[in-house]
Amino acid sequence: MRALCLHLALLAALLPRPAAAYEGPTTHVGLTTEAMLGSNLHAYLRQRLGHGLGLFTRLELKGAAMDTRVHRLLQFDLEKLDPAGGYRPDAKEGQFAGAWSLAGSVLAEAPASRNRHHFYCPADGQGLKNPAPALGWFIGLLATIEGADTVRKFFTGTAFDLTGMPATEWLLHKHNPHSVAAFYSNLAASVSEASPARRRHHLALAMMALGGTLHLLQDMASPTHVRNDFASGHLQKLGSSTMDRGPAYERFVAQRFGQHGLPPKGGEPVTRPDLRSYFHSAKWDGLADLTHLTHFSPGTLPAPQAVRAGTGEALAPALVQQKLSKSLRYQKPAVGAPDLACAARQTCYLRGPGGDPLAAYRVGARGKLRFRLDDRVHAAAARRLLPMAARFSTGFINHLLRGEIELALAGPDSVALTNRGPAFESGRVRVMAEDDKGSRTVLADQPLAGPLAPGAALAPLKVAIPKGTISLVGLVEGVEKGSGDPALATVILKL
Repeated sequence: MRALCLHLALLAALLPRPAAAYEGPTTHVGLTTEAMLGSNLHAYLRQRLGHGLGLFTRLELKGAAMDTRVHRLLQFDLEKLDPAGGYRPDAKEGQFAGAWSLAGSVLAEAPASRNRHHFYCPADGQGLKNPAPALGWFIGLLATIEGADTVRKFFTGTAFDLTGMPATEWLLHKHNPHSVAAFYSNLAASVSEASPARRRHHLALAMMALGGTLHLLQDMASPTHVRNDFASGHLQKLGSSTMDRGPAYERFVAQRFGQHGLPPKGGEPVTRPDLRSYFHSAKWDGLADLTHLTHFSPGTLPAPQAVRAGTGEALAPALVQQKLSKSLRYQKPAVGAPDLACAARQTCYLRGPGGDPLAAYRVGARGKLRFRLDDRVHAAAARRLLPMAARFSTGFINHLLRGEIELALAGPDSVALTNRGPAFESGRVRVMAEDDKGSRTVLADQPLAGPLAPGAALAPLKVAIPKGTISLVGLVEGVEKGSGDPALATVILKL
């Protein structure tokens, strides 16, 4: 029995962190930083939420406002963050607003098995899938021994097993602590809670959820995550040690660029009509779509092909190209005719429409044409995918903050609210009064009577403004008309 346990422990050491894509402490932190600085987030925090320092506002968690077990688990995860990274909270559980989002971008991988839901293949609309249940069971066992999952999850069939829900579903899932729903619910509480301390607590949670959501989107710029390629793409040998395994492209990006050396994003933030379109759309212009169409992963390269017939006669390049195309799991990227003369002498490259190398190939000693992804290919992929991930992330933040309302006094005991953002199909309206100590009191709370179109005004809301009120706060949260996505708008009217 001891020998079996030792054997399993050694096997577990060979396993990478389950389904990791871009590395959280380096690449995701860098992409999230770039997205926050290029978006409307700083201005939103200052103008819409009233935090004058914006991203540099200090926010502290309040354990008393959380479930005891949830708070303890979150503390455990936060304590594991690298203090040198600039996003680990201090002893009072506080740090800048922007740093909370960076923490969320790293914690999206905690536990590591949660990354099973960070896959989405636009070719079939599915997440991570595994055609060999026995392999999934074995990988789940090793992941449990490694500590990426609990024994309880393993025996209840919920541990990592090479399967997962699509990223587009995880984006809004109730069990995802970094979902869009978690972002909006905490953002609403950061406006409506009575005490300033509670509001800052919920804003910290909202910022963490934002970081985790951006992590999920950024994983769609990893070819293995959009081509259902865990077995080949995430078990690659990376160093001299057999135990050093993981996705070679993501390791290359982390080592080459670190946190703050990423290629400049260039261009404007991406705009899409709804949340899921940032991932996938019928036009195939989501981040997962563009990555899937233009890049190979290790397990979706063309299969090795003989370049000579049984008689020893060299095959025509066009025939070899035809065989290569038939061997592809996905139709894109397309494979051009290989330069067999070049491949017989040295490493050559398949190239995309822009001339960037997509895959390296060479004819080996046994006359087989074989393909691989080397550092030259990885560098070209990074030059294209990382800026694209940053532009999508920046646009995604702006999309989340798209709601906009105006609030005005309509008389001594009434206020008028006008929608200046996208249409609400349904929702809830609240108006609060804030005193000079920052405490807020709800004056009106009612459902929307019907859809609220852009430019439309609600009937004046009757309110009794308390003496000593220094500002009124409006909040609308609900469902966007057309897309069905959650939406929120808030405004502060100083008196």
